[in-house]
Amino acid sequence: MEWFKKAGQDDLVDYVDIINLNFMGFYKKSSFPDGVAFNSLNELRDYRFGNVRGSGSQKTLEAAKLKVDFAHDIRLNFLKLNAGRTDFAVAFRVTGNYLVKELFPNNVFDFAYMKKPLLNAPISLIFLKDKVKIKKRFLAGLKIIAKNGTYLSILERYYGEESIPAGTIPEFLLKDMGAGKK
Repeated sequence: MEWFKKAGQDDLVDYVDIINLNFMGFYKKSSFPDGVAFNSLNELRDYRFGNVRGSGSQKTLEAAKLKVDFAHDIRLNFLKLNAGRTDFAVAFRVTGNYLVKELFPNNVFDFAYMKKPLLNAPISLIFLKDKVKIKKRFLAGLKIIAKNGTYLSILERYYGEESIPAGTIPEFLLKDMGAGKK
């Protein structure tokens, strides 16, 4: 929705948040053997971040006045990280884990990500406001897959052996999934 708001066209559309994803700072363990802990982004100003220009995290990193090296392709950020040109590569946790495995299959264990996210961002499906029936049908289907376990199964497949982070599932879906879900 942020893009529509910036363009002044948010009155034309409606949305449904389908997942909340964390932008994480991936790093080489050799650079931070004790991991990375921070309370605020201001504490990270001495480091260089690789980020995709136009990404949902750009505004947050710039507002914190972090040193950011922009690229047009997320893979470049991980290649720069591996080459020591940046301290961190910014990516959704799932995406970053996938890229580490794809780009560095023999060195997967050389990388880690911050335990605390740099930013949590909802991912939404956008609907034209006049398409109320389509939005209602989508929501009904989303609630069905939340109730029958398919939604959770999809998340588990993408997160793999790692646990699904708290807050990933939008609150309105948790009700349909029952108590005790993530």
